Formats: sequence, C-alpha cells, structure tokens
Amino acid sequence: MQVNLRIAEWNANGLPSHKNEIETFLYTSHIDILLISETHFTSRTYFRINGYDLIAANHPDNRAHAGAAVLVKSSIRYETLPEICEPHLQAAGIKIKCNNINIAIYSIYCPPRHSITCTEYEDFFKNLGSRFLVVGDFNAKHPLWGSRLVNPKGRELHKCILKNKY
Repeated sequence: MQVNLRIAEWNANGLPSHKNEIETFLYTSHIDILLISETHFTSRTYFRINGYDLIAANHPDNRAHAGAAVLVKSSIRYETLPEICEPHLQAAGIKIKCNNINIAIYSIYCPPRHSITCTEYEDFFKNLGSRFLVVGDFNAKHPLWGSRLVNPKGRELHKCILKNKY
C-alpha cells in the first residue's frame, strides 16, 4: 500500500502560546505529522488539538523550557516510541509503517548550553533502527547543513554522521 504523508517541523519556542497559529497551519497545510522542538511543557501542561495525538518529551527538570513533541493525526496508525528526557537531549517519537517498511520518526531538541559527544549521538541513533527520520533543533552548526559557522556540537554530529554513514 502506497502511503503519502505530509510531515513538517516547527520550532515553537513555547508551544502553548502558539496553539492557534499551529492549529491553522496543521489544518490549512493538511499536515499529517508535525515535529516540534522547544515545547516548554511541564508535567502539568495540558495541550490538545482536535484530530491529533500528542507525544511529548519534556526536560527532566520539569521547568517550562526545552522539550520536543510529535503531533500526529489521530487517523494514522502508529506506535509510540520511548521518550528521551535527558538534560542534553529531549526526543519524542513514533513508529509508522510506510510502504510496508517500519520507520522511526523523532522530534528532537538539544539545549545549547550542553555539549554532546559523537558517542552520545550514537547512543541516541543506535536505538532508532535502520530507517529513521530525526528532525528538530540540534543547536549544532556546520556547513554540511547550511551554517556558515561550526560549533562543537556541529563537529561532533558531523563526525557521528560520517562514522555511521547516516
């Protein structure tokens, strides 16, 4: 069965304050899956959009900053994947079957003040399976993905990508 999905990414910088804007974008653009970084959720945050399920990964300190989430249309069959809630990386994910192939789809946020090594990136990626899509704000600068600057996170992510042939 052929599956066509519309997937988008949104850096929210506080998802609750942009709910109306996101709803409009989802409905007018016919988005099936929205990958969101910087949700700013806590364990007490309530967020709902009709017709969509929310999978979230909050910062472990439970303050309203950082975080990642996936909004997926309720009509799409998916499996929720384990969330990652570390100070240096938050990731929320789902697994879908697309053209009879399982694909892990993760939204990620890496706060800028934490450094991440190639090994830490590998620890994250190795649990995703052989087919995956990871989208979000890595706060990793490198010319390979269009930045004119390079920072340590960018260097380490680039090294991980080359080493593992991602």
